[in-house]
Parts: sequence; C-alpha cells; structure tokens
Amino acid sequence: MPSDLCLETYRRLIATTLATEHGRFVAISGDRMLGVFDCCREARKTGYDEVGLGPLLVKRVVTIPEAPKAAHNHRSFH
Repeated sequence: MPSDLCLETYRRLIATTLATEHGRFVAISGDRMLGVFDCCREARKTGYDEVGLGPLLVKRVVTIPEAPKAAHNHRSFH
C-alpha cells in the first residue's frame, strides 16, 4: 500500500526526473525512487525485493502537457 509520502515523492519527481519517462513505470518507497522500468511486473518485483511489504507505489508515468490558454472575449452575444 503506498503511503502519502510515496505519492508526494511521485508528484515531486514527475516534473523533473520523470518528465522524459512517459509511459514507463516507476517504483517508489517513501521518499526514494527505486527505479524506472519498461513493465509493471518488473517495477513490482524490484519494489518487493527492495522493501518487502513496506510502503510501495508502482505507477505508470503519465505526463499531461499544459493545455493552451484560451483567449477570452468579453463581448456579450445577446
């Protein structure tokens, strides 16, 4: 079960270290990234080998590009 610290670590890393790893899998325990992997099974195995039943987050890296800002038109269409 991932801890809040695991999720905070993922959020912190997604903008920097993981920015180029879209679609791969990351294994995180506490404030430690255990690695980035091509498949979920490999990430889980490494996580369990490293931390046993300790806090573990295995998550697909998903980076969402920033949406373009819409131009605002303040004219009324009545």
